[in-house]
Amino acid sequence: MKVNLRLLLILCCAFSACRDGDNNDDELCGNNVVDTGEECDDGNTTGGDGCGDTCLIEVAGVCGDGTRNTGEGCDDGNVADGDGCDANCQVELMETICQELTPLASGTCEVVAGDATTALVGDVLVPDGIFRGGTVLVDAMGIISCVGCDCDTTGATIVTCPQGVISPGLINSHEHITYSQNSPYTDTGERYEHRHDWRRGTRGHTEIDSTGQASSRQILWGELRYLLGGATSLNGSGAADGFLRNLDKSNQDGLGQPQVDYDTFPLGTFDADLRVGTCDYDDRATTMSDIANIDAY
Repeated sequence: MKVNLRLLLILCCAFSACRDGDNNDDELCGNNVVDTGEECDDGNTTGGDGCGDTCLIEVAGVCGDGTRNTGEGCDDGNVADGDGCDANCQVELMETICQELTPLASGTCEVVAGDATTALVGDVLVPDGIFRGGTVLVDAMGIISCVGCDCDTTGATIVTCPQGVISPGLINSHEHITYSQNSPYTDTGERYEHRHDWRRGTRGHTEIDSTGQASSRQILWGELRYLLGGATSLNGSGAADGFLRNLDKSNQDGLGQPQVDYDTFPLGTFDADLRVGTCDYDDRATTMSDIANIDAY
């Protein structure tokens, strides 16, 4: 059989070109297949999702780029240690040695009497570190006037605690202090999946009887427990004059701030209204526009 080699060559080249064209159509960025020349393919050509519009892996935010990325505690635009944000973009706790304090022969603190200004001396915790042998100076009005190494303590009453830690007061931000008189509930083994299961006995559960009728003395006992744990302020849905500043009440011991506002049942579900598939509750207690006008919510 005679074969026209020139025609055969033309046909082969045409067929090859057609196949190559088909492959190019299949091997497109965005087809959800990692083809030759691609590093990724997530089924789209949208950038910013880790796989770029040309199907190359996008470089995720890196430590030192000045943006706090996922997993970073900070990012100050460099990878240097010693400036508050370390080389791994985690917050550094700065330790400053103010003075070396000699441990007492007995006890934790000693007091040298002076005027109405008080200087607390010890290891002082601050948001970004610690002052070893530092000072917290409190003036005669009870206002902190100095924290650090160089506070002027002339004439002040000095309380030195060489092995003590001086910390900012903690806030118990959610408490029901009027329930302080209740004893712990006896564990019967029953488990509850929703708050209304135990407080209202919904969905066939056993209701737990509890009342918020603590006396003032019982409330003070509850506040004393938190004071011993380091709290100085409380949002407690109740109050008594005494140990803690009650931030959601007027019993603030001179703090002079507007009361904190809050919603225990922000959807108005006090009576155990449960909805599935909708959030169309009857009483949404506080809206976003309301919150915008509240000093603290």
